[in-house]
Amino acid sequence: MQEGSLYDLVLSLVENLMRNVHFDAVVLRGLLDEARGTVGEVASSYDAPAPEGAEAIRELMLESLTLFDSALAQIEAFIDDAEEERLSLAMRDAQEANDLLEAVEDLVQVSKDIISEMVEA
Repeated sequence: MQEGSLYDLVLSLVENLMRNVHFDAVVLRGLLDEARGTVGEVASSYDAPAPEGAEAIRELMLESLTLFDSALAQIEAFIDDAEEERLSLAMRDAQEANDLLEAVEDLVQVSKDIISEMVEA
């Protein structure tokens, strides 16, 4: 997969599909399979228990990845049935996943700040 966020990928796909941009279903399925495979690989890296104090970050990451997978699955289902509601669901899931990632970033920054304060003390 090329550089860029999963959120951007979902947004771009949904926008193009809503505009009825012509797409090659085989190519699109390949892209979705690759993206879902990447999500699965990243999720499997969270199979191990989180280090002490990082449990919340682990759970947020797993939930975010599950939501991104759901968004990609909705787009894949849209290819089969052209139900536009699926695109709305894909965007909802991707937005929720992105919000969770922002929460993870905030938690990591707070943790860094606490560690920095402890080191300076």
